[in-house]
Amino acid sequence: MMKSLKERSEDMKQLLKDLKKMIKQGWHKAKGIGKKKEEEIHLGYRRTMF
Repeated sequence: MMKSLKERSEDMKQLLKDLKKMIKQGWHKAKGIGKKKEEEIHLGYRRTMF
């Protein structure tokens, strides 16, 4: 069965939240500040698209 558009956008939001959590935990440990800033910019850009 197809999900409604609203349900699908909720799923997307949840996915993004989980992704952000993973990125935060992973990147902050593994990468330097420059890389972290890059990620924040990417996330900000993505957020404006949704």
